[in-house]
Amino acid sequence: MPSPVISQNLQPYLGPFRSGTPPSDPDHPALIPQRLITSKKLLDTNSTANTVDLAALKSTPKLFNQHIGIVRGYPNVQANVAQTASDDDLAEHFVDHATKNLLALHDAVPPQVRERGKKWYDGARAITDEWSKRYNIPDHAVAGVLAAMSPQKDWYQNVSLAHRVIHTMKGMGEDFYHKFAFSPEMEKTLKDTASLNKPEYGGIHDMVRGKSLGDLDRANIPDDEKAIAKAMWIRLHDQTYNPKEYKIVNPEGTLGDFVKTKSGANAGAGWGSLTEIAKAVQALDTSHDPEKLSELMGEKHKVRNFYNNILHPRSSKGDVTIDTHAVAAALMRPLSGNSVEVAHNFGSYAGKGQPNAGGSSISGVQGTYPLYAEAYRRAAKARNIHPREMQSITWEAVRGLFPDTFKTAKNAKDIDGVWARYRNGEISQDEARDQVVKKAGGIRPPTWFAGSANQPHAAHGGAIDAKGVSRLGVSRKAAGTSHGRAGDGYSFHVPAEGVSKNIERAMNLTSLYSLGHDRDAG
Repeated sequence: MPSPVISQNLQPYLGPFRSGTPPSDPDHPALIPQRLITSKKLLDTNSTANTVDLAALKSTPKLFNQHIGIVRGYPNVQANVAQTASDDDLAEHFVDHATKNLLALHDAVPPQVRERGKKWYDGARAITDEWSKRYNIPDHAVAGVLAAMSPQKDWYQNVSLAHRVIHTMKGMGEDFYHKFAFSPEMEKTLKDTASLNKPEYGGIHDMVRGKSLGDLDRANIPDDEKAIAKAMWIRLHDQTYNPKEYKIVNPEGTLGDFVKTKSGANAGAGWGSLTEIAKAVQALDTSHDPEKLSELMGEKHKVRNFYNNILHPRSSKGDVTIDTHAVAAALMRPLSGNSVEVAHNFGSYAGKGQPNAGGSSISGVQGTYPLYAEAYRRAAKARNIHPREMQSITWEAVRGLFPDTFKTAKNAKDIDGVWARYRNGEISQDEARDQVVKKAGGIRPPTWFAGSANQPHAAHGGAIDAKGVSRLGVSRKAAGTSHGRAGDGYSFHVPAEGVSKNIERAMNLTSLYSLGHDRDAG
């Protein structure tokens, strides 16, 4: 039987928070629906604001059956349930399994770390306020840029790249915008950047050569082509004239030290696709028309919820950002952007020979995302926090459990082997978690807690052992380490006045989050 704390409310999430959850502020007028419905056929899913939830997935029975069929084969689903359960019961089994994993991870994180870790979106909002004021642009435009630049980027790079777009477009002055033409140095960068020299980009090369950003505004071409041209211009200008370094971003939105490579050098931020940069450019153009942001953010739930979480962290809609790490946390497996389960969550191509989790233009549901969103909301309900806070805390925990250096094919196979034993009924879910944590070496502290920037997802200090994860609520008392310091950097500086000295001192602890000895990331 599921534990009472997890199964106290298994009804589908149907909109605003249920009683017992934290209070919410009045909703921001520029919030967007969590689902983008493109069909003209109306469908009543009995949920508010097009929430991504189990009810929405069930509103299209064929899609629900397809997605439940996919998760039946996951090692996280017990074989006897997979073979005999109805779609409804299988959905509950899967969501309950994910909820238990999330609660275990949440409870394994010491209170001092949880208190800061849950503030990621409050910090994102602080960054939004800072940039909005500095560049005299609406908050929804800033949030749109941050969301547009998020795919396949960790938060540290996300912040740096978003700022580069905004600063180039809005912070260099009128003379720069209208008079600084595509330079010979930028031409050399273009020739040296293989990814921008694809044959299909030839027309864009012709558009940007000899032009300023203002010239591109005046070009007699469609707006989406202008945005792509500006995207290439911005990227080439940044690569030519600006350092690539970027900094750790603390939960409160302040900056820590530079992110480092394994060798100790400053790591460099890598640009995403021109399409993503172009969406960021277009988000800046929505200053006087926020309604355009809904279509601009696209159909993928992750970007849409991420935008809402940044814009209004205390929304009543229960927006929750399910990215690669969020899926990994729910399944307690070292997943990457190339993992099949992650592709299923996003509704993306899962690879040759793999089933794909599709979407519906009628309901706006894309991928298996609603199942994870349901689990995060239930886990948040059980701990009386917002869903985005549950996601933030467990996001840090799973990154510490499975740092990038751990995500080898062998380690992934070993962890999947543990869950295969669970699937076959050989071990319980608690026992599986214990074995997973033991194999992974425990949960490493986050960089902003450990006080080192040598590796963005690596260990600096000790780790929580397996028992600290599967015994919900068990933790240890501790001695001392420091967190990453805030400071100035390439991108921006958000004042740290909001970080209380008491929290600073409270973070001077280790054994709540360690075994008291150094451990390598792998």
